[in-house]
Amino acid sequence: MKNACLVLLAALVAVASSQQRLTVSGNVFKLNNHHVFLSGANLAWINYARDFGNGQWARSKPKIEEQLRLLHQAGGNSMRLWIHIQGETTPKFDNNGYVTAPDNGGTLLDDFKDLLDTAQK
Repeated sequence: MKNACLVLLAALVAVASSQQRLTVSGNVFKLNNHHVFLSGANLAWINYARDFGNGQWARSKPKIEEQLRLLHQAGGNSMRLWIHIQGETTPKFDNNGYVTAPDNGGTLLDDFKDLLDTAQK
């Protein structure tokens, strides 16, 4: 039975260059030794439980790109996204209820990498 609540929360911080890294110093985030305050939004889903994996990213990507653009225009620098819901479409489970892969179609990891590249832009 797929009764485990599986939620992966991703904080995406878009920075100007792939050379830059957000670090933690004590209890604050820093970028280039400057304190960074995460200011952003929570985007639960575009298509409930169907934004990532199983070849579904292409349909959600334009709408998520638009949300990232709007967030950036409003001065935001981070977004929390929901990846797995309650196991409805991802991850892949075996007959014993164990997770055996990120998704049935084998696209979730590539989808997520593309999401991170998109957020960085």
